[in-house]
Amino acid sequence: MTETVKEGDWIALQSLGVSSDLVFTRFFPSRSVKVGGRKFRLSELPSPKYGCRVDFAVKANSIDSDKKQEEEDGKVASENNDELLLKQSSFTSQDIDNLRKSGIVGEELVSLLSQKNPSFSKLSKFAQEKYITRKRRKHMVSLLIQRPNCSLLCEWYLKKNPEAILRLCPVSIGLLSRLANVVVESKVLILEDTLGLVCVSVAERTQQQVYITNVFEGEHPPGLELFDFFPSLREWRRTSHFVVCPMNMLTLLHREEERDSFPLSFRKDSQVPKSDSVVPGDSLTSTKDSNKYYRPIVGQLKQTLREGFTSLIVACREPTWEKVLLLISQLVPNGSFAIYHYSLSYLSELHYLLLKCPLVIAIQLEECAQLEHQILSGRSHPIMSSLPTGGFILSGIRVES
Repeated sequence: MTETVKEGDWIALQSLGVSSDLVFTRFFPSRSVKVGGRKFRLSELPSPKYGCRVDFAVKANSIDSDKKQEEEDGKVASENNDELLLKQSSFTSQDIDNLRKSGIVGEELVSLLSQKNPSFSKLSKFAQEKYITRKRRKHMVSLLIQRPNCSLLCEWYLKKNPEAILRLCPVSIGLLSRLANVVVESKVLILEDTLGLVCVSVAERTQQQVYITNVFEGEHPPGLELFDFFPSLREWRRTSHFVVCPMNMLTLLHREEERDSFPLSFRKDSQVPKSDSVVPGDSLTSTKDSNKYYRPIVGQLKQTLREGFTSLIVACREPTWEKVLLLISQLVPNGSFAIYHYSLSYLSELHYLLLKCPLVIAIQLEECAQLEHQILSGRSHPIMSSLPTGGFILSGIRVES
């Protein structure tokens, strides 16, 4: 059963035309968006529901402005089959513009064009459907309303700002979780610089039935902006299933101590002496971002560190040997780890060092290949041979020392 989009919800609008544009926006009826070269208000969407295709007419003013913009950009295409079929019809381009201005738009205009075309009745049923589809793309807006997910976010960021997510593609994000053996009720240790994309993918894969400890470097908790696209995760990250912890706590925290009633505090590394690693939270000024996350008492974190983690995922800009060795040591025996980077130079050095490390076995370094499957025989995909690499992943299993 499809769910109706409510005001304020995040939606992903994907054009079904040639451009295949993808736009993320919050649903407010008064907001204007531009998808597939057409600008319109969200109030024009007829009863939007997640997972539904929407075909609706565009006002004449917006179509005229799009034509002017295309002429200015020099994007007016040469004659094609559509123009040849249009010449056989009884309508000229000026007649169609007059019909739009008189209020005949959308499905009504497409139906009128097919009826007045003398060659339309001579076409086969398949050709008629193809002709109507082309006219709908030209005179209407066809959108697919989707709920935001990790795959769509990857595609969107790869077009807009790939460095923000370290060039992670949908293939890479899925392979990371598989090689790290992320399953339901796993205890996952994550170090990432991808705006929270890795954490979101793990929560999405396990339907939030997972325990995540997200470690960070420096003074402030990481920016996990992508959590805001998912209303359920905004509440979930304030539970004990999602813990944000500074990396220096892994070494400064005395796991065997009995002082467990103090809340976990975020402090700069240089300000935390070893003897004073656990202090009351009231004595520190918490940052604005830290209020978004669950603040466990130190005893809960100590217990988690004593029990160990079953999975480790690293997706940061500089995965140094010291960081990787510290994080791998937090895994339980038979715990799996996966380290992602878009550059082979970082991981090749780590691969050489891990081969000599007695803590890990089954080490493998592989490339995340992006594939475009060929459906029809005799036809090649237009971008089949021009896909870039999806990055590299170094994985393995921790054993007892």
